[in-house]
Amino acid sequence: MTPISGQRHSHYKIASSKPIVLVGMMGSGKTALGSRLAQLLAINFIDSDSVIEQQAGLSIRDIFDIGGEAKFRDLEFRVISELVNTRNQIIATGGGAFCQPAIQALIKTHATSLWLDADPEVLLARIGNTESRPLLATDDPLATLSRLASERKADYANADISVRTGLVSHNKALETVVNALIKAKIILPAGDQT
Repeated sequence: MTPISGQRHSHYKIASSKPIVLVGMMGSGKTALGSRLAQLLAINFIDSDSVIEQQAGLSIRDIFDIGGEAKFRDLEFRVISELVNTRNQIIATGGGAFCQPAIQALIKTHATSLWLDADPEVLLARIGNTESRPLLATDDPLATLSRLASERKADYANADISVRTGLVSHNKALETVVNALIKAKIILPAGDQT
């Protein structure tokens, strides 16, 4: 396999112009791996939660506090509707996005979905400080993560591709993601003409 590094020129070509949408639990690596994957493929990366915050002029936590989850999900649907119609980019979504039937249908129609799957203990270790995560504002964040992971698993399983990640380096996790995308023929090594 071609070495993975932070080069500007991509050693890969994208076989489809559809965006690649990363789905999965908070802490699964959607933002960290998504930005590295976009850099590797020499395409844009965008985090849907960041776009929501920019458009609302509020943090996700404040949107939840002021408008509740229903208001947040409405904003999320509108933002993701716009993002999936932009070609050749990596999109990281919030943990609950793909579990909303309308958003899942949008993503399945207009993009390639990639589920980053990790155990709740790994997720919590990656998240660290849970204060910025409204759904983890509980006495037992691990129990909350475990419950959410269990509830969302069937939705995440509808993703086009799934990759298990663990407590490995970013480079190792990125290599696993790249191999899964090559296997699914979403990306190809630059010299591959298939």
